[in-house]
Amino acid sequence: MQRQNFWIRILQKTPTSVLLIMLGITIASLGILPRLTVAYEGYNMVFNAVAPLTVFFAMLNIDLHNIRLINTRFLFYGAVGIVGTLLGAIIGIYFLSQNTVFDSQNQNIIGAMFVGTYVGGTANLNAIAVHFSIQNQWTFFILINLVDNIVTALYLGFSILAPRFLYKIYPIQKKLSIEFIKEKDILQHKPLFMMTLNIIFLLFLGYAISFVSYKINQFFTIVSPIIFQTIFALLLGRLPFIKKMNEKRVLEKGYYFLFLFMIGLLSDVSILFQQTHIALFLFFFAMIIVVTHSIFIFFIGFLFKEDWDIISVISQANIGGTASTLICAKNLERNDLFFIAVVFSTLGNAIGTFVGIGMYELLRF
Repeated sequence: MQRQNFWIRILQKTPTSVLLIMLGITIASLGILPRLTVAYEGYNMVFNAVAPLTVFFAMLNIDLHNIRLINTRFLFYGAVGIVGTLLGAIIGIYFLSQNTVFDSQNQNIIGAMFVGTYVGGTANLNAIAVHFSIQNQWTFFILINLVDNIVTALYLGFSILAPRFLYKIYPIQKKLSIEFIKEKDILQHKPLFMMTLNIIFLLFLGYAISFVSYKINQFFTIVSPIIFQTIFALLLGRLPFIKKMNEKRVLEKGYYFLFLFMIGLLSDVSILFQQTHIALFLFFFAMIIVVTHSIFIFFIGFLFKEDWDIISVISQANIGGTASTLICAKNLERNDLFFIAVVFSTLGNAIGTFVGIGMYELLRF
């Protein structure tokens, strides 16, 4: 009975986000849904449909009056995070250079791909893979994306839990003010028919804005579609009739939970056991990078007595993507960091490919 109560207490104290990721990993690994190797394109398509809407509805709920301008302090920690990632890649190459799984050139390519994704995101990893024609080695390509998904899921859990732990052992005053949204305010008494119409309208609006953003990106390729999507969402959120639609908060939560579940679902751990030697090499390489990154950025934050939440969100912007960084900020109950999350994630996506390929050239020497 005591043991049962112990596990119940653990579950109660575990954030919903972590539980959803673990549920997705469990379902994927047990084969309850089609395996990632069988339906990779399908899962990728669903994920790419969910992620932009997660960003859109989070931005739609932001009050522009609460946005603080990003100052040099935040840019400094963004740079610190990138340096930590680069150091991690160099350390990873040093410790794993004696392996018999990959030759030195492929090790450097792997280092470049991981640096690309942990400065930017998955899009940068895949761009570097195409640059080196890795996508033609299907098994290896699937494995490196899978390891990236697993490490990103683990790091999201770490980014949510670490500040709570650090505030207890080394309390630091939070630097930015926040406004909490009470759950009881999310839904007001409305006829079911009207609520349904509002939800349908907001979903249509979200997908329409996503479509338009990607179309604009075809003409202005230097600017990420997420930037256009964010601008549209922030402006639309100012319209009085959209402000009154509290259903947008329901959709924000729904896509937020779905995105977390998809992260877990894209982390089919069982595939790792089919290519054990390659998978272990990739996993340890990725873990060396993210552990070095986290130690470096949190240590610098400690030296400057920085708000742990800010460090965690900027760190997650490096290691994860825009949607996962927003989820990190939301779990930390820091709505004031939403804008910072989007900007730093987008900056990472903009430079990730260049930094990754530059890292490859550096590792060759």
